[in-house]
Amino acid sequence: DGKLNDWWLYFLDPDVVLMQPPEANYIANLTSGPAPLNVTFTNNTSGDYNSVTWNFGDGGFSQEMNPSHTYTTPGIYTVALTATGLLGSSTITKTNHIQVYYLVSAAFSASTLTGVAPFTVNFTNLSTGDYNSLLWNFGDGTYSQQTNPTHTYNTHGVYTVSLTASGPGGTDTKTITITVYQAATANFSVDIRFGSI
Repeated sequence: DGKLNDWWLYFLDPDVVLMQPPEANYIANLTSGPAPLNVTFTNNTSGDYNSVTWNFGDGGFSQEMNPSHTYTTPGIYTVALTATGLLGSSTITKTNHIQVYYLVSAAFSASTLTGVAPFTVNFTNLSTGDYNSLLWNFGDGTYSQQTNPTHTYNTHGVYTVSLTASGPGGTDTKTITITVYQAATANFSVDIRFGSI
């Protein structure tokens, strides 16, 4: 029947050509990251084939051998590659292979930006995206990892406050300025002079 040890012999005068059914396989240079995520796919299919079809799982397709694809919407995507040749086709499907996260955007508010020492400020985290850690720098040598910290400034000065949000969606930092004034101190003198007419 022309089959020898799962290898097919095609007789093309004057040579004999050995052909093998395709076995689809591929690798991706990235499998996770924040949107937009650009992924380069490398076709590692073995055997004999003459066409490939990629299904990126987000409605996108390609027939390039080694395509790049940009995932613009956060989510989890299943990728499939089908290789087709004279001896049939082969498909590899990698379920939940690509995970795209919401891009991190750090943001916060302060209860007030100016005041007299000792000056207490309530900070509220307003960050968005896929993050799992926060780091506050109050600008006076102190830090916090709380979500919504309160901080007291005991010395007058101008302080740059930053919030860094980090996670699978990336890292982002937001800064504001806090101005703390020195308390006014009343000071006066009395000059009393006594005399006679």
